[in-house]
Amino acid sequence: MTIERIDVQGWKSRDEIEIAEKLTGFDVVEHRKDKETGEILETIHFVPFANVKFLIGIVDNLEIGYKVGYRYIINKIIQLKNLDVTTDSFNGGRNRAKYYFPLYYYPLKVLEKKNKVKYFGRGGLMRLR
Repeated sequence: MTIERIDVQGWKSRDEIEIAEKLTGFDVVEHRKDKETGEILETIHFVPFANVKFLIGIVDNLEIGYKVGYRYIINKIIQLKNLDVTTDSFNGGRNRAKYYFPLYYYPLKVLEKKNKVKYFGRGGLMRLR
């Protein structure tokens, strides 16, 4: 039996997300490598203050230093925003762009940059102050 080896080139470095505060919100700047050209492209996502304040409202109800899982935060967002999605569908398909990134991921990155929370990569977070 012969096994064919296929090497896939990946971007091994970690991208540091940049955040710039604007008059009405934040620009979250990330970099992605184009698979075909290898060129690193910059993408800017605007996050309104309202989305960051909404997530702060959830985080401020947590004890300082207590770690909570992704599902806890997502369930709070769904409940408080009265969204017509399940916990499992919140970050999938078209809901990923509609809910996950604008209501959770990018506001979380802003709070992390401001040292309000520690983000644990798989969705969990801990309130720092």
